[in-house]
Amino acid sequence: MCYSKNELCQQIEDAFLGVEYPGDNNIALREPPEDGLITRGMLKAYRGKDWKQIVKKRVSWFEQHYPDLVAFSPEAYRFYLPAFLVKCVTNPDKVGLVLDWLVYGFSPPESKALSAKYHAYLGGLSLEQRAVVVNVLRFLRQKYSDDQVVIKDIDNAINSIKVA
Repeated sequence: MCYSKNELCQQIEDAFLGVEYPGDNNIALREPPEDGLITRGMLKAYRGKDWKQIVKKRVSWFEQHYPDLVAFSPEAYRFYLPAFLVKCVTNPDKVGLVLDWLVYGFSPPESKALSAKYHAYLGGLSLEQRAVVVNVLRFLRQKYSDDQVVIKDIDNAINSIKVA
């Protein structure tokens, strides 16, 4: 089924409505994938902010903060994911790196070392939230229908998300 941008944004908002703020000390992973610079930048960017405040930021902000998707704690991932989803839906032609990292994050891990993180992130999403993610990915698949590499990656992500 095809949804409009507005319908998808409403689905995202509805599905993530009850997700609580992770807390100021639970935004970034305890062991960030980088040297700690991401953590300091993340704390400044997200501390005390609702995802609805974040989503109002310019696309360029999201293009700078896409690595945060892999440095969030699982709780912060669930809380801020809607902002990244909405930005991809409302600006599909301008969020290339954000889309790449979202698709990567929803694709099955290539190594066992990443498997626990993948399951912590995806396992924390409700069935309704996962279904909305699939709807967003299908919407983006249509927008990128001319790019077979993107289509393949999106299909891989869609097929890996359990919605039933």
